[in-house]
Amino acid sequence: MSALPLLSVEEANARFGEYQDLLEIAIAEDRLHSMTLPYAQLAIAKGVLRVLYDGQNVATFAMMDGVAHVVHGAGELGPLQATLPAIEAQAKAQGVHKVRLFGRPGWSRQLPDYNVLGTLLEKTL
Repeated sequence: MSALPLLSVEEANARFGEYQDLLEIAIAEDRLHSMTLPYAQLAIAKGVLRVLYDGQNVATFAMMDGVAHVVHGAGELGPLQATLPAIEAQAKAQGVHKVRLFGRPGWSRQLPDYNVLGTLLEKTL
């Protein structure tokens, strides 16, 4: 499985229309962040949210508060999993020593180097 390529800020902006639908799916499934598609597009345009995209799968990540956060993912886990070493290396190069991602419960079996930190509880009112 090949890793997702990291797009430059310019390329991520130019190709936004190509991965917009996948990103919208990821945002809709994301119950931890209150990000909207227009906000994500603005964060991508400013280079705050970095995009990994291979034409079929998309993931975004950001360096915040000393942690590299993998914020969104849509598509298969395999390409994202193959990309994690590159995200980890970029994080280390920037002095960041943690990578955090939010995924489905079964991902912990596929990512044994990552610790499960807890359970998210939510109540719709």
